[in-house]
Amino acid sequence: MTHLKKGMLTALIVSTLIVSSNANAERVTAYDPWNYVPHFYEFDTRWGENPNRYYWCGHAALKTVLKYRTGVTYGLTNIHNTLLANNQSSTGLYFKKNCPNSKKEYCAVLEDMVYASNNNYGLYARTHLVSKNIGDLQAKREVFKIIKNAIKQKKLLIAFARTDMKTNSWGHAWVITGYNTDGVSDPYNDPSDTYLFFRDVVQSGPTYPEMDDWYTLDQFYRSLKSNSNSESGFYKIAVF
Repeated sequence: MTHLKKGMLTALIVSTLIVSSNANAERVTAYDPWNYVPHFYEFDTRWGENPNRYYWCGHAALKTVLKYRTGVTYGLTNIHNTLLANNQSSTGLYFKKNCPNSKKEYCAVLEDMVYASNNNYGLYARTHLVSKNIGDLQAKREVFKIIKNAIKQKKLLIAFARTDMKTNSWGHAWVITGYNTDGVSDPYNDPSDTYLFFRDVVQSGPTYPEMDDWYTLDQFYRSLKSNSNSESGFYKIAVF
């Protein structure tokens, strides 16, 4: 599938009807008119949200899934204080200056968000692991299976990949909100060209009701693969 211009895709994005070239194509999102996926900005300084403009993409991603799944809006500082308290008592993961720039402190990692969701905010979350040793194509199949199963249950996912999915930029927390296999000849065996939909908390405002941006599964996987946060033997994706 060639990467379509965003202006050309606007009608497809906001519509719930698909005109597909593939009879088996699926376009599934967590969005519905009564419970859309909200957009929150990680550098929001209003109402004391993030007064120091720390790199709080993880906080804003967690705020997004909590609002969508529980209906409750938790402020970024509330989430910061929760992660900090957990660090001092239990997880030991959330600590000062674990960001690339020491002046932009208190970055969250995936384990912080999953722990807080389960133990502080009452929303069950689970981290899924995909081995790095099974080959790229099989790994992409496994990643897509996790995404597909979650979205069909109207759940959201968070993963750390590169900031813009393309360049060797710093890690960034992305919220996955949907997928589209239209135009993919065999999405079961090779879902590489499947489009994934994302909320991007580094943007100051939303782009569309369902998403802020979209990339192919292959782009996302390569970004996930190159991200410095994926240092273990597994790729990590959390389902909320």
